[in-house]
Amino acid sequence: MPDKKLHLAAFVSAGPVSGSHAGWRHPEADGDLLSAAYYQNIGRLLEEGRFDLLFIADILAIPDTLGGSLNSQLRYGALGALRLDPLVVLSIIAGATKHLGLGATLSTTYAQPYVLARALATLDHLSGGRAAWNIVTSFQEAEARNFGLTEQLSREGRYERADEFLEVVTKLWNSWEDGALVRDRQTPLFADPARVHRIDHSGKWFNVRGPLNVSRLRKDVRSSSKLALRIVAAISLRDGPRSSS
Repeated sequence: MPDKKLHLAAFVSAGPVSGSHAGWRHPEADGDLLSAAYYQNIGRLLEEGRFDLLFIADILAIPDTLGGSLNSQLRYGALGALRLDPLVVLSIIAGATKHLGLGATLSTTYAQPYVLARALATLDHLSGGRAAWNIVTSFQEAEARNFGLTEQLSREGRYERADEFLEVVTKLWNSWEDGALVRDRQTPLFADPARVHRIDHSGKWFNVRGPLNVSRLRKDVRSSSKLALRIVAAISLRDGPRSSS
């Protein structure tokens, strides 16, 4: 019978707590959560512990669901009290680790597909193909009010937008063919124009010409299946699970 392998993923918040809302008050807790060293140390510890993935959850507002007030979140340092940008934090961790997968929650509701596709492709390259995306739609009214809306989109609207968002992102990631980035100094030929394509997407939610101005991902994203993109990270871990030896 073949040996079974256990995959380990750490749920991390780029803020005061990840699990217990009182965690930041523990006498031995590292309180320097606004420093690069704090997150680099977390990444190193997880890598040494043979974790496959560090995953940062995120929201785009301080929750005010309790009586319409921010008081309880801020006063007690709850999960939503402070959230640093997960892509910036993961970029810092990428430089301090070699194998750890780097995943982030990134919402399709209040982002633009070109910006997100570019940021994730950048992280994927700089980390050697270790980036992963937890694809979500935002659901809190407080988030909507941070983006010029008086109320959030309907559930149907959020998922319809998300479907098209993923379609555009996938097209952008595939706008550079394999081998398009040549970097031949003698010719000279930096990138082959015949292998870089506009996407000319025109839809209900987005109109995007393309191509992306970041070259092809370390990990191919060829599937156009919306279901598959919802179920798995749109950028997979490049090297798969590592042995425990």
